[in-house]
Amino acid sequence: MEKKCKYCAMMIPKDAKICPHCRKTLGMTMPVKVVIGLFLFGALMSAIAGNQSTPPTSNGSNSVQKEKDMEDYAVRYASIEFLKKQLKAPSTASIPDLYELQVTQKPEKKNTWIVTGTVDAQNSYGAKLRQNFRFTIRKDKDGGMSLVKSNFQ
Repeated sequence: MEKKCKYCAMMIPKDAKICPHCRKTLGMTMPVKVVIGLFLFGALMSAIAGNQSTPPTSNGSNSVQKEKDMEDYAVRYASIEFLKKQLKAPSTASIPDLYELQVTQKPEKKNTWIVTGTVDAQNSYGAKLRQNFRFTIRKDKDGGMSLVKSNFQ
């Protein structure tokens, strides 16, 4: 059984993927088209279902969590900046990543955090030392961060 090539109009075998006369690739077969169509339909339906998020609760817990996450990031970032200022040779230091720091909020003070971590840096004599640090950081009224206390061990 043969069919006609849609490019050169020559008769070719029905199961040919490439026309032996013009060497053009012939289109996809119907089963392949059906499988691709079903895949695209499933992807579209899952995208639609994924966009239906739960509405925010009346107490605004989503916005409260976002605000806490932003504060946590700001505290971590500020502590790294304070750390760089405290070191003798910050360019030689192995500064910890933001999320390698341990951050705890002081329960008795709303806008105050304790940040602890470890840094490897050169001292004034050029020796590379590992030091543990502990910072107390406070959020200012203008939204900035202040270093209240710093300890190196």
